[in-house]
Amino acid sequence: MTSNLSIREKMKIICKHNKSSNLPSGTPSNFNYGLELEKEYLVMGMVLAENQLWYLVDEHGKPDFYPYQLFQVTEASLGHNWHFKLYSDDDGVFPFNKQSIWGYSELCFDKKHYEGLVDREPGALQLYFMRKAESTF
Repeated sequence: MTSNLSIREKMKIICKHNKSSNLPSGTPSNFNYGLELEKEYLVMGMVLAENQLWYLVDEHGKPDFYPYQLFQVTEASLGHNWHFKLYSDDDGVFPFNKQSIWGYSELCFDKKHYEGLVDREPGALQLYFMRKAESTF
């Protein structure tokens, strides 16, 4: 029996919507998403907040959380190094009222890294892109 453990599938999504005029019902529309239609993105994390799922992807070197309605999942496998955290209280960082988070270790368990990523601080971005490079092997 042959194992495919050396082949690491990663969660990937394709952008299907990027303008408020063509968003599916229920999608937050008070944003300029700036995503490229039909582009495939590697998902680096997910957040469930106020019963809304957000994907962490980056466009033009700027990681951000985007609502799931903008995308179609093309590869549903989670990375082998993903972690999960359940929230009991709001931590005051976007997206607010988080219920749970999935992703690389620092995203889930290091509030300072998470806040730095949201604020696009250089150290947090460097770690994000290091984790992204590790996940593309």
